[in-house]
Amino acid sequence: MKTAIVTAATSGIGEATTRALVRAGWQVIATGRRAERLERLAAEHGGRVHIAVFDVTDPAALDHALDSLPDGFGGIAGRRE
Repeated sequence: MKTAIVTAATSGIGEATTRALVRAGWQVIATGRRAERLERLAAEHGGRVHIAVFDVTDPAALDHALDSLPDGFGGIAGRRE
């Protein structure tokens, strides 16, 4: 299964993109700063959405989020090592 990472998934385009990707058969790492909104989004989609709460302007937080992904979510499509 393909995996996408979506930033700003707590509302607007990011939230809509997360839902569209899940409907299209992807699993999604949904990121944002508002944990409660990400948790609701993940609850809607069962195990297809993994959340990562951090600010994308913090490179160390991004690295930590990517390094601590659960099994099955590491193969982000298009990710460069």
